[in-house]
Amino acid sequence: MKRFLFLVGARPQIIKFAALYPELKKTEFDFILVHSGQHYDNRLSYIFFRELNIPQPDYNLEVGSGTHAYQTKEIMLRLKNVVEKEKTDFGILFGDTNTTLAGSLLFSRLHIPFAHIEAGLRSFNNNMPEEINRKITDKLSYILFAPSELAVKNLEKEGIKDHVYNVGDLHFDLFLRTQQYIDDQNLDKPKDDYIFLTVHREENTENPDFIRELLIRLDREKINCIFPCHPRTYKLIEDLKLNYVKVIKPLPYTKTLFYIKHSKMVLTDSGGIQKESYFMKKRVIILRRETEWQEIVKSGFGKLMANDINSIIELIKNPWEVGVYRRFYGDGNAKRKIVDILKGL
Repeated sequence: MKRFLFLVGARPQIIKFAALYPELKKTEFDFILVHSGQHYDNRLSYIFFRELNIPQPDYNLEVGSGTHAYQTKEIMLRLKNVVEKEKTDFGILFGDTNTTLAGSLLFSRLHIPFAHIEAGLRSFNNNMPEEINRKITDKLSYILFAPSELAVKNLEKEGIKDHVYNVGDLHFDLFLRTQQYIDDQNLDKPKDDYIFLTVHREENTENPDFIRELLIRLDREKINCIFPCHPRTYKLIEDLKLNYVKVIKPLPYTKTLFYIKHSKMVLTDSGGIQKESYFMKKRVIILRRETEWQEIVKSGFGKLMANDINSIIELIKNPWEVGVYRRFYGDGNAKRKIVDILKGL
């Protein structure tokens, strides 16, 4: 059997590996797990390994923070040593981070075929680093595991048709597996209606005035919010005195689901939180001009708002009518479909 190397580096990638792991374990897959260290804060990374009962990585590259160029270069350099030492036959990459890009470039240079899980997503905004990472990774991948029909169509438009499989979204697999435990958290449901809020993307953190003005306005309008705050974002707002916006530390996966489930609405720039909101049929205001998860907007559950604070407040006060909920992201069996295809290599 081939020796596989799974590369993760951020929350969404760890979550997807967690969905896949039980199937890998059941089939006695020969693999190693490598963490790039891109998310180096324990609250953003290792907390998920413990909570989701997945093994600690065989290697941590400990790349840490830095520019896109620095992270990509360092991951490539450090990963090369692991790949050669472990005699890797096939790589597995997730998503659209710098970790994903570095893995795709290194595997290609070493002539090691690899699969891209979450292939075909497009926001159609080339100013987003994630969009470039997705496109390059899809072009270089040997196998492309798409999460939806729309993702497959995006690949077809770019001339990518071979070895493309619509398997569904591993994120949805994990949600189905854990939803029965959401209310088992040692948490009290807030007494008042509240908005679940997250904001961490570079396009927003590079505009601190927007983040500060949004929080101040939410507080002034007496809109209750629960805001698990990314360390990068916290540095921008730590001096604010807020009464209705409750700033807390980043949350584990199931506690995040708990707060989404019991919220009135979700306000986020996170791709993963968008989907978790949709899975629970929650309205979600997306703090971006576009999203790679286009189905959420087309279905009517999501609204793209970017930095229009007046419109955001209006939507919170007067929620819109949503459309019909559909399972765009598979039937909950992406893990089995992916492993079956990999076993056949």
